[in-house]
Amino acid sequence: MGDLPDSIPKHVIDQMKESANYQLKRMRLDYGQELNTFSHGEAYLHIMNEMINSRGIYLLDEPEAALSPAKQLTLIYFLNNHLQQHNSQFIIATHSPMLLAYPKASIYEITPESMKQTALENTDHYSVTKSFLNNPNAFLRHFDSGY
Repeated sequence: MGDLPDSIPKHVIDQMKESANYQLKRMRLDYGQELNTFSHGEAYLHIMNEMINSRGIYLLDEPEAALSPAKQLTLIYFLNNHLQQHNSQFIIATHSPMLLAYPKASIYEITPESMKQTALENTDHYSVTKSFLNNPNAFLRHFDSGY
C-alpha cells in the first residue's frame, strides 16, 4: 500500500480527496449531521425522514437491505405516517415479506414471462420465509454444526 501514492499521479489523488471532501460537506448540509454516527439502518431511516417529507411519488429499491426486522417495522410506521399526512405513492421493489405485508398494498410479482398482481401468501418470499421460520432445521439439517 505504501507504493500506491507513487503509482498514481498526484493530481488524481488530489481530485479524489477533493471529491470525497465535497461529498462529506454535501452530506452534512443535506442531512444535518454526520451519518457515520448512526448504524447503517439508522442512517437510512434518517435519510428517509429528511428526503421524504412532502407529497410525491417515491421509488424505493430494496429498502430492507439496510434494515433489521425491527427497523423494517419502523419503516412501515414511517410509510404509514407519511401516507396519512400526504397524498403520496410508494413503489417499492422488495424481497421482504414484512414490507410486502403492508395493509392494502398492491403486490406485483415480476417474472421473466410476466408481471402480475398476487397475494402476499402466494409470493415465494413469503412462503420460503414462513417455511424457514416454522422449521429452520429442515433447511439447515445438512450443515455441520461443529463450527
